[in-house]
Amino acid sequence: MEEKSMLEQRRMAWQEEKRKRDELKRRELEKLSGYEIPSGGEQKRGLRMLPLGAENAEIIKLLIEWTELLAKENYEEALEMFQQYNHELDWTPELLESAVYGYGCPGYTREEAEREFGSSDYKITSLLENPERDEILMHIDIDYETVTEEGARMRCLTGTDYGNIIGYVHYDDVPLNGERSDLTAIFHIKKLDEKNMTLSFYDLHVM
Repeated sequence: MEEKSMLEQRRMAWQEEKRKRDELKRRELEKLSGYEIPSGGEQKRGLRMLPLGAENAEIIKLLIEWTELLAKENYEEALEMFQQYNHELDWTPELLESAVYGYGCPGYTREEAEREFGSSDYKITSLLENPERDEILMHIDIDYETVTEEGARMRCLTGTDYGNIIGYVHYDDVPLNGERSDLTAIFHIKKLDEKNMTLSFYDLHVM
């Protein structure tokens, strides 16, 4: 009976924590109301930086911009937005494109993807214009944390830069062919200096 009571307390604590997280996300989405991507000469190229400790809404704005670039098939510009941190793949515009039309499996030609998966027509589409935009944004998981050396190894990070990785982003439900998909983009949040941070693109895959 006591064990059942403890389990019930844990369940209630988990539900309360989830409620708080969801409420925080809803408040963040309110800050994105009416947000539009800069156009024309206002839209810059290159690495995007944010103030250290920036709100999640500011990170989400970068993810929206990244998605809209991919929707326009501007793979080079999308890669320029962030650093890269993946010891297994050296991301190029061509490799990123193949990860999109190969449904999260990079490295295939369109012909190979067609033979292997039955289709090579997958395309990332606009997040801003997606009817399930808010639901997709609600599922973006952003977590700041201090990553230890052991934690870095568990996340498949290598080298000596793990101390600058201060969090991660799981961008689930990346819109594909106009619909929510099970494609996920993973980013690490990287401290650049005492004032600035950026995102490091890790990979794009099917969960």
